Amino acid sequence: MGRVEYIYDPSVDDDLDWQLRILLSKCFKDPIFRVRRFNNELPGHRWVIGDEEGAPVAHAAVHDKRIGSTGGEFHVDAVAEVCIPFTGEKNMSGSFSAICTSGCAGRG
Repeated sequence: MGRVEYIYDPSVDDDLDWQLRILLSKCFKDPIFRVRRFNNELPGHRWVIGDEEGAPVAHAAVHDKRIGSTGGEFHVDAVAEVCIPFTGEKNMSGSFSAICTSGCAGRG
């Protein structure tokens, strides 16, 4: 398993966009991922695990939300697309926990 890489979504280039859409299409049957890398709303943050060549093999996206209330504004991270395609390889079993340990606790 490769290392977990944080990606600020606005910095995604055309090549990574294509690779993410391929990966997401393996995990989700919705054809929307053939044309874009998100379902309803573009997330601000991504954590990706790459293979030996750097191609994404596991992915989690997070929305950065602000929620207003009478008690003030609250910051909420909302998990979006999580994608770890089944490959039959044991080394992918820890991918989600690796992404969350590395990414969900802080950005960058």
